[in-house]
Amino acid sequence: MKNILIVTALMIVSLTSVKANVNSLTQPTSVEHFQAEANENTITLTWEINSTDSNEEIVINITNLEGTVVYETIAKGYTSTLALDGKVEAGIYMAQISVGNVQKTKRVVIR
Repeated sequence: MKNILIVTALMIVSLTSVKANVNSLTQPTSVEHFQAEANENTITLTWEINSTDSNEEIVINITNLEGTVVYETIAKGYTSTLALDGKVEAGIYMAQISVGNVQKTKRVVIR
């Protein structure tokens, strides 16, 4: 006579519910609008960012084509316009805005 062994497995499953607090989720910072214009020797920068932190620093750099920084400033706020009147000579420049780890760059030509 053969012995037959029957094994049954018992599985216990526990279900729990988790509620997410959607107010604690933060949207990543993004640059919605960044414009750089030149009119004679005046550069006008306009930007709008999407951020949950209105005190987040906005770093603005203007460099020449050799990479030399000719103007740098730090601003705060969701939107602003900055005019650099007569602070740079004629030439081609790169205007860059940095917010957190997001960067946008525009080319500017001053004649």
